[in-house]
Amino acid sequence: MLESGTGKVSIADLEANSSATVCSIAEVSDSARQRLMALGIVPGERITVEQCYPAFVVRVGWTRVALDKETAAKILVIRDGEDDSNTSEHASV
Repeated sequence: MLESGTGKVSIADLEANSSATVCSIAEVSDSARQRLMALGIVPGERITVEQCYPAFVVRVGWTRVALDKETAAKILVIRDGEDDSNTSEHASV
């Protein structure tokens, strides 16, 4: 999922060994949102995609999290090196 004009992409759009900063988590159940937050996947946090198949494996700090494609597609990020001055001001979970 690509948000046109914003530079935001989903984790599902990233390649292995790429890093990004979480912007928001869209359209997931409350329990899934709480699980992701407990694992450290929150706006402003830097993640690294370690694997894309058969599941997305992302590193958040010292934690590794496996995500199915549907969940990975709902986590919006900004790739490292891309500027989005609104990220910290408008981050939402």
